[in-house]
Amino acid sequence: WEIKPALLYQAYVPTVSRDIIYGWARGSVGGLLIRAIAPTSFLGRSVTFGITIWAACIISSPCNEWRGFTLQPKDKALPFKEYF
Repeated sequence: WEIKPALLYQAYVPTVSRDIIYGWARGSVGGLLIRAIAPTSFLGRSVTFGITIWAACIISSPCNEWRGFTLQPKDKALPFKEYF
């Protein structure tokens, strides 16, 4: 397995975009749920945290697909319309 330095940044933009969107979604959804539910128990806070993480993953998931599209091997790459 050979590491090619030129390819290390091939998926940089989709990966950074995904991480930024995830962070934004986690902060936004978390704040919204804390205000709406106002959990007081450990269990309530834990469930709220779990829902927050789940929602942030769903919101940022299109960037995972974009990243996968970007990382396709050139010899087997599907066109945009087929991939999505």
